[in-house]
This record gives sequence, C-alpha cells and structure tokens, in this order.
Amino acid sequence: MALLMATLPERARSAQKVEPVPISGERYVSIKGWAESKGFSFAWDKPAKTVSVTNRWGTLLFQVNSKKASINGLTVWLSSSVLPNGSGVFVADRDLQKLIVPILYPEKLPASKRIKTIAVAAGHGGKDPGYQINRQQEKKYTLLMAQALKDALVAAGFKVIMTRDTDVFIDLDEQAAKANRARADLFITLHYNAAAEVDAKGLETYCLTPTGAISTNGGSPMSRSPGHKQDSLNALLAYQLHRSLTQNAGLEDRGIRRAGFVVLRNITMPGVLIEGGFLSNPRDAEKICSANDRKRTAHAMVDGVLSFKRLVERK
Repeated sequence: MALLMATLPERARSAQKVEPVPISGERYVSIKGWAESKGFSFAWDKPAKTVSVTNRWGTLLFQVNSKKASINGLTVWLSSSVLPNGSGVFVADRDLQKLIVPILYPEKLPASKRIKTIAVAAGHGGKDPGYQINRQQEKKYTLLMAQALKDALVAAGFKVIMTRDTDVFIDLDEQAAKANRARADLFITLHYNAAAEVDAKGLETYCLTPTGAISTNGGSPMSRSPGHKQDSLNALLAYQLHRSLTQNAGLEDRGIRRAGFVVLRNITMPGVLIEGGFLSNPRDAEKICSANDRKRTAHAMVDGVLSFKRLVERK
C-alpha cells in the first residue's frame, strides 16, 4: 500500500478544521479534536505519556513532552514538542500543516506536471573528504552511491542530472543552481554519518526545516528561503524514501528529520538529504562499502521515488 491516506473517504478529507490555540507563544491544535474531525480514534495513555491516533489505514503515535513521534511505525521528529494543556494534549499546528497532513493527504501536482528528471548530488568531493574513518572517506562512497542510484533511476525511465560524477568539489550553492538550471523535478543529496560512539547506526532522512522552526539538531529559527515553496512535497518525499529504505535496504530507522542545509534551502524542487548510515559503525560501514548493498539501497530509493510519483501525479 503506497500510503495509508491516499484513499481516505472524502468526508474525512473535507472535515471541518479544528482551530489552533496559543500555547507557549505558538499555535497548537488539540490532537483529539483533530483526530475526531478526520475520522480517527484517539487514546491517551497518561501513565505512559503516549497518545495514539488510529483508523483502519494506520496509526500515529505521539510522546507527550517530546518531539519524537511515528507515522505507521516510521520515526518522525516534530519541530515542537507535543504538550499537555488543561484536560487535553496538543500538537503544534506547524507540525500538522508541514509534516503530518502532507504525508497523510498528499497534494497533487498540476495536471501537466510529471516527475521525469532527478538531480542526484554526491556529498563532499575533491578538497572536502567529508567524514574519514580509518582510510574510508565519505566522499568516495557518496559518489559510488550516486552512481548506483543514477543507474537504477535511468533503468526505471528517469533522466538523471549528477552534480558531480568525479572526485571534484562542487560548492553547495552551485549544486542547487545546477539542479535549478536543469529544471529537475526532484533533488536527492547523499551523505554518510559518523559518531564517536560506534553503536550509533542507521538512516536519517532530512527535509527542509519549516520557516520559524528550529532544526532537529538545534540552531536558530529558520528564515524563509526558496526551498520552502515545496514544504509539503519535501515532507512527502522524505517519508516515501525513508519508508522504502528502512523496509527494503535493511537500514535502521533514526527518523525523518529537519535541517536548514544550503542545498535544501536553495533548490526550487522538492528535495531531501539522506544520511545513509554510519561509517563509524562496523555493520553500517560494511553495507556502505559493499557494491551489492549499494545496488540494493539504490533500488530502494527508486521504489521511494516511484511511490512519491504515483501519489502526486494526476491520472
């Protein structure tokens, strides 16, 4: 099933909007009120500090006083914590409108628009090696992964624009500009992680932090940029890619996250940054260095792109 809400009844899609209320200087919405307006059931386990919102198509789980949540078992990081208030529990309206609703109720592209051209950016390169663990440099494996992804996308019928196809350094602004000049329909930039703790492992998928919010890993409130025109599609693309990679490429779920990376701010098409595992983790590193695993990962990404394409294109 491509996505739980793709075939929701029209009654649930058009239900009356629940009005936000101010909490701690931000607009929040009652989870119970929103859930019931959409035809979901609501349950609040106060001792466990968890809230579940369910229907026959799927489940959303929230942790009270936390930004960590899940949609159909996939971890998502909200921009603001879910908060108790009076006799209810509330989620930030920005998280509803910029993350949850776009994933559950995908918006359609204009009738003539099709997903045909994908820009693929191999992280780092040339003078910028990225992370280096022993002799393994991130820039080498992002390029190998980008080449495997290009091959899989072309085999699936897509046109691919590579921001680099050799070991050269391409400025981040130029990476975005190249994708924009080519009028790419999607942008995927590939990276790998590293950490002092060798136990750290798994996949992180980033889309652009909404205007005024703070990124998952901290920082200042995000100012508006060209990439914010694609907020809804950014979230949906991140979800579809993350879902396919965790299900089909054996990557552990570290969550769909938010960041203000330059390339995500400056592109004019939907885009994501994928941190495809930890070079510092022996098990992840084995997969990163394996040509067969890279091919498997590439096909999982193509499946995610195809799922996104099916959801947003008009028939």
